[in-house]
Amino acid sequence: MEVNGSDESNKNTTKSRDEEIEVICNRVVECVHHSMFRELDKSLSFSKERSIYMVPKPLRNVNPKAYSPQVISIGPLHHYRTRNDPTIMEKKGSYVLNFLTVAKLNWKEMIEKVIDWEERARNYYVEAIEMERDEFVQLLIFDGCFVVMYIIGSMVEEFRDLDTTFLWRFSNGIFKDLVKLENQLPFFLLQALYDLCASSQPSLKEISFIELLGGYFKKAREGMSYVEQGYFDMDASEVNHLVDFIRILLTKPSTSPRYLGVSYDDLFSIWPLTATELHDCGISFQKMNKSFYHGRRRKCNMDVYFSERGGVLKMPEIIIDDSFEIIFRNMIAYEYCHLKSKDVSNFGMFMHFLINTNKDVSLLVEDGIIQNHLGSPKEIVALFNDLCKNVMVERNLYNLECWKMKQYCKHRRHRWMTSLKRDYFGTPWAFISFVAALLLLLLTLLQTLLAFIALYK
Repeated sequence: MEVNGSDESNKNTTKSRDEEIEVICNRVVECVHHSMFRELDKSLSFSKERSIYMVPKPLRNVNPKAYSPQVISIGPLHHYRTRNDPTIMEKKGSYVLNFLTVAKLNWKEMIEKVIDWEERARNYYVEAIEMERDEFVQLLIFDGCFVVMYIIGSMVEEFRDLDTTFLWRFSNGIFKDLVKLENQLPFFLLQALYDLCASSQPSLKEISFIELLGGYFKKAREGMSYVEQGYFDMDASEVNHLVDFIRILLTKPSTSPRYLGVSYDDLFSIWPLTATELHDCGISFQKMNKSFYHGRRRKCNMDVYFSERGGVLKMPEIIIDDSFEIIFRNMIAYEYCHLKSKDVSNFGMFMHFLINTNKDVSLLVEDGIIQNHLGSPKEIVALFNDLCKNVMVERNLYNLECWKMKQYCKHRRHRWMTSLKRDYFGTPWAFISFVAALLLLLLTLLQTLLAFIALYK
């Protein structure tokens, strides 16, 4: 009886274990299938418009404040930051009232229009928006009207006095928040809201929203003053949000890779030497000006050109202030998440290799490439060392220019000429000393020659 009982116990134990394995197996299979269907659903629903992301942790962890709004939240991803702030909500509400006045709409007409845009607006966000329809529509109205009226009020004299007495003190902070990837509204929404204003106001009918935004970014940040007046011929339907707008403004026409004269094995490895090393090899730095683009392709703030004839590296002027890092980090994050082209990341990587020490910064400042509004050169070194951290650049778009510089630096005569100029022609006293030494040498040779001639007479 004891044996039979033991056998029965073993059978029950085995059965229990088999059942447990089957339960776990079913859960694992169900989880895998669920994950596969989610990925399939994502791939099927992916579109160019689905372009507003939460910044991935590898990028965010380098500098979290560069991606999160500090003054005002825009859109659903950070709405919790200010939804209970009565001051911010009151200001957004006043901008909505101003918008209704300018657009000559009543509340019902406004809500009817935004409801029609609600589903499309949701599709711009990669993260699922866990908000009821009425709450999401209210957010689109409050935040959309705020952005549009804030831009109009900043740029058009006629509307400059519309409730800006409070927010002008935070204009720099608002600008920084408007260019953060997680703090975005769909561009089509902003464009549609602006069109409602423009259709009712004669002073806005001749100004496109693209032109108005271009003017705002030029005004708000001196570092974008390179954009020539009238250079706003981008198609509004091709813009996803304000980060995308700035990216297009900075990179259009897009920098295209040029591999002529470079072997395939070199494509991933040719980056510039540091500014100091290039300078020691006889390469000088020159800021690009309008005359450089005469007869060439249109100006782009990511262009780099090396002239072998004069040993000159021509670059755009880079104004580095307290908003530079935020703008570039968010454009890089957008490229990282959404785009195949990595124009901004390439430029950041180019500058990372070019700048390694304070001396590199000083050289670029002296030659007019960098305007340092941060203060210490050490801060700029740290900035470019971290700007592309955890970002992979598959193709170096500057490989041809880097290859040409590499070939130039191989010629020893360039280094010798540079050393000669620096050591003997760098200052008037050095030049005088060199001439005096040369004269002394010539006189010595002449004296020796005369003595030699006299010896054989």
